[in-house]
Amino acid sequence: MKNILLGLTTILLMAAALFWEEVWGIFAGMSVLESLSMILQFILHVTVATIAGYVVFGLPEIIKPWLRMLRQKRRAVRRGGRTQFVSTHEAAAQPKKLTVDQLLRVLAPTRTIKKEPAAQQTAPPVDLHF
Repeated sequence: MKNILLGLTTILLMAAALFWEEVWGIFAGMSVLESLSMILQFILHVTVATIAGYVVFGLPEIIKPWLRMLRQKRRAVRRGGRTQFVSTHEAAAQPKKLTVDQLLRVLAPTRTIKKEPAAQQTAPPVDLHF
């Protein structure tokens, strides 16, 4: 942006140096209010032209996503009326998860495992005497 501004300023200064007599001739026959009015109109015209150029050149970036969405909808309608994509793959069958008891019954069917509660360990009494 700074490079563009620097370039435009350079072009403006070169134009002022080359054509200062013509510009002075235009403004010499005007009153102060007429010259200010002309300068203001020039600035407004440049502003409107800049905004219009920005819209014209920036419009494709704004419209592209909308056009892509419309194309996808049209394709979906042509392919069978679906507007959303549906997966055609069948879900893979998930193996059933075995619990520990079921796994032990499969691996060792003849042995029985008896679960005995673990003996509770009692902590030695802690008595602090000072």
